[in-house]
Formats: sequence, structure tokens, C-alpha cells
Amino acid sequence: MICDIDGMTTYQSTNPIPIGVSMKYIIAVLFAVVLLVPAKEAHAQFTVGGGLQYLDGGAGVAVNFYRVTDNLYKNTRGGGDIGYYFVENGTLLEIAINGQYFFLKKDPINAYAIAGSTALFYMGEDIADTVSGILNLGAGAEYKLGFGSAYGEARYMIGGVALLGINAGVRITL
Repeated sequence: MICDIDGMTTYQSTNPIPIGVSMKYIIAVLFAVVLLVPAKEAHAQFTVGGGLQYLDGGAGVAVNFYRVTDNLYKNTRGGGDIGYYFVENGTLLEIAINGQYFFLKKDPINAYAIAGSTALFYMGEDIADTVSGILNLGAGAEYKLGFGSAYGEARYMIGGVALLGINAGVRITL
């Protein structure tokens, strides 16, 4: 909602979960749970990567990290993505926590389903807004390379927004 008070335009979000200390803590705790849950065996691996992203209306860069947990939950991986987009009249920050289930694992190609939650933070010329609690569903594939893997993903986000996101890049295992 946009209000004009004494000639100054202000913006009030209609989002029930405002950005602030509490939202930052929620995101930090969820990332910690995904990444620090002890594995059944000491064979858990971390992957980090980056790439280019497209989200309806803007392009950007992405950084992602995942904990491979094949020994804890068969054929799964959990982690998150941080995306920064350049959109019309501003920028958009995406923070996503995702789970991935591998339905195809045949060297050198892996294919997986994606489900998770996303928070979007818009920063524009005159307004700032947050939309959280967004459900994202999608699919991705990775092709193993000598040093890591090349990947591509498509996710559809619903809940307060309806956006299609496409991400492609490279991941390495630490």
C-alpha cells in the first residue's frame, strides 16, 4: 500500500511477515539445520557453486551450496541458493532453502526434483518489500565434469508471487 503523508510517499508492505531481525534469524536457523544436521556416517559432502539466473522480469547471478546426504536420506540433498537479480526499477534478492531428490543417477548425468521455500526481497527506487513463504517446485540436471558438475534448473515459485526461475552454472564438491 502506498501512502502520501505531507507530500512524502511511503510504502507499507501488506506482507504478514515483515523483514527484520526475526526473518533474518528464521533464514539463518533454517540454513543451519539443513547444513549442520549430522550424517549417519561421516561421508557427507558439501558442494558449492555459482551461475547465471533468469527470473521473470530480470537476470542475475546466483551462489548455491548444498550438503550431499546420500548416507542419511537415500538419493537426497539439501541446501540453499542466494540469487541477486537486476529487475526493472530496482534489484531483487532471493534466498531459497531447497531439498532435492535424485530420480536418475547414471554417470555422467543426474536428474532431480526440487522442492523448497523462498523469500524475495525487493529494493527499488522508492519502495522496499519482502515476500516470504513462497513454495518453489522444479527440476534440474547435472552433468559430471572432471572437477565438479555443470547444472541447469527450472523452478516455479508460487505463494504471493508466481515466477519462473531458470538457473545454470557450475558446482564443485569440497
